[in-house]
Amino acid sequence: MPAHAAQPGPRPVAKGFMIAGIVLVILGILAMVVGVIYLTVNAGSLPSFMGPVHGKGHAGHRTTRGGVALGLGIVLFIVGTIIALVQARKKPSPSTGLQV
Repeated sequence: MPAHAAQPGPRPVAKGFMIAGIVLVILGILAMVVGVIYLTVNAGSLPSFMGPVHGKGHAGHRTTRGGVALGLGIVLFIVGTIIALVQARKKPSPSTGLQV
């Protein structure tokens, strides 16, 4: 048996979970940024891709959208962090090469 075949490598499933965790963390950060923008910028000053302003003279903030985006961002960040940390702590067993 070749020497390189005996050394266990990361399992593709574990690597996929790590990537998914990192993607969720990034999406969570982006959602939190969007939530803060919704809560701090007047509705009339928001970029057009963030939704139209209905009604004349509407200068308030988008608190519902901001709160939802902020809450979703926090949840995505927490879930992504947990997935990434759990996968980072799993180490291959020296004898079998299986993760424990």
